[in-house]
Amino acid sequence: MAMQLAEAAPRPSWSRPKHGLARMVAGPPRTEAREAQTQTRATLKAALLCSSAAMAAGHMPRKRRSLLAVKAAAPKETGALVSVSELPKVEALGVELRQSSGIAAPVNVQTGELSGEPFRILHDLGPDTKKNIETITGTLQKLRKHFGWNKVIGCSVTKALMENLTEDNDGDYQTRRAKVQELLRRGLNKRGQVAFFHVEIHTVGAGYNELVWGDSRATDVWRKKTILVITLGRNIGAVLFNDGRRVRNSPLNELYTSNRQASLPSDAGEYKFVPPSPGSDSFDEWASLLDDYLAEITGAVPTGLDRVVLVPTGRIASTDRAISQALMKPERLAKTKELAAERGADMVVAAAEQEVNIVRGMALDAIFELQISQARRALDGVLNDSKILQHLSEVQLEAIFDQMDVDGDRRLQADELQRALALLGLERELEKLVEELDTTRDGEVSFNEFLAWWRKHVMEARCVVTTSAKAWQSIITNVNPPLNLGQLVLLKVTFTFCRSCRAFEPKWRKYSEEFRDIRFVELVGNGTIGAMEFSTKELGVKVSPAFFMFRRGEAGGELIEQWTGANSERFESHVRQCLEREADRVAQGA
Repeated sequence: MAMQLAEAAPRPSWSRPKHGLARMVAGPPRTEAREAQTQTRATLKAALLCSSAAMAAGHMPRKRRSLLAVKAAAPKETGALVSVSELPKVEALGVELRQSSGIAAPVNVQTGELSGEPFRILHDLGPDTKKNIETITGTLQKLRKHFGWNKVIGCSVTKALMENLTEDNDGDYQTRRAKVQELLRRGLNKRGQVAFFHVEIHTVGAGYNELVWGDSRATDVWRKKTILVITLGRNIGAVLFNDGRRVRNSPLNELYTSNRQASLPSDAGEYKFVPPSPGSDSFDEWASLLDDYLAEITGAVPTGLDRVVLVPTGRIASTDRAISQALMKPERLAKTKELAAERGADMVVAAAEQEVNIVRGMALDAIFELQISQARRALDGVLNDSKILQHLSEVQLEAIFDQMDVDGDRRLQADELQRALALLGLERELEKLVEELDTTRDGEVSFNEFLAWWRKHVMEARCVVTTSAKAWQSIITNVNPPLNLGQLVLLKVTFTFCRSCRAFEPKWRKYSEEFRDIRFVELVGNGTIGAMEFSTKELGVKVSPAFFMFRRGEAGGELIEQWTGANSERFESHVRQCLEREADRVAQGA
């Protein structure tokens, strides 16, 4: 499918700020030796990071500007931000931290407008991790103090920056991100508390900006759609969005960040990035390798895909280098274009990056994360350690309902309940949920309606739903199941963004009634980090829904069959074969 360059929105007016640029320098001087780097195919391959869904990577330093934005204009439409009435806050401080600088501005997410002039601090990093931590925490603290901000802060970091703040043995992406967040949070709270602080890789901010205020904000682009946002800078970053929200605990995350540990080459040295010039041999090599990795990322999405959005950042986005235009040529990125078309997705290049796009997106991300954090905290107080939904008592269910009932009238809108169920790993189409829940047809759901629905569709269902790998282990190691169940357990791994999984759900429930000797268990693969690691690392799930037939056993059970896809004939064939083999085994006294 041909690649399209989204029409650039009118850029806001820029005026000279009152504060100017602040500069802070730390770390060793940049030597001539560090400035030199060859651009051979070998160094290209050694230098390209393929990170993914929650793992994106470093922007290169931008050309230094003498002017900063003042209240950059935002489109009147607010795309995937359908309603702000249920957000816990409407304003947050967005921060973007890079290798060479940090920039921040307060953002009103209701309008996308900045409520203060962006402020930038320049800094230098070096090989000393401890000094780098002092430098970056100092930059962040200065940005916060400049605005006198102690409320919600959303902060983006780059892959390269994370590596300069952590040691090589600090683990995978999730571990590093959590460590960096804690380092920065501690630095912020040394002199006063911040209400809420959240760190993500910068591709998340770029994605939210694109879906809420950018060229992909039209409802028909993101509503019930899966969009892969990929940033192109010093490194590649990719984040999945489904129905306008970032996919949490995406299985793509570990797939790439664990085995790609380098960045794009640069003639300007380790701490700067100068992309190759279009028309040069090195650009051809770079574009070819870029195509390989973009195709690999696109092909790794384990479900339907509707759009691939490439977001050039930093110097790749600069119009004077014309790199974005060069990548649009028919012969460029051919593998990725072809694969996207095969997946039914269109592919676009986002409009040129504005100074504050990521700042704006990170402010919104922080407010979303605060909303989710508050909801999860409320649910955790109810759920305790119960991760198997059938085990929830009526008292627990009433507490969950009350936590979602913010105005205390004992009634919920169906979409409110849909979001609460999603936090528990239960995905339902809104129209179907209304049909099942709202028995009085008054547009609202009472607790009694909710309880009746839960008993029928969850407690009495023969399909166990869990978001916990530990809960799964407790099922498979139970060698003395209830009398009406045999030794076979069928595990279905799904993901919240998987349309095929949702479409297969009615058949799954039907099959659980038909094959009553088998315990049916659904594990929401991205419900928790533990579930994601179990699904991708231990089970190797790359396509969903994925099915695994186990025989119970105290040592974790025995895997006897596995298959993927939502094909009914294939499903029935595999299940019947497993039952026949199990019957033969029992007949032989095994």
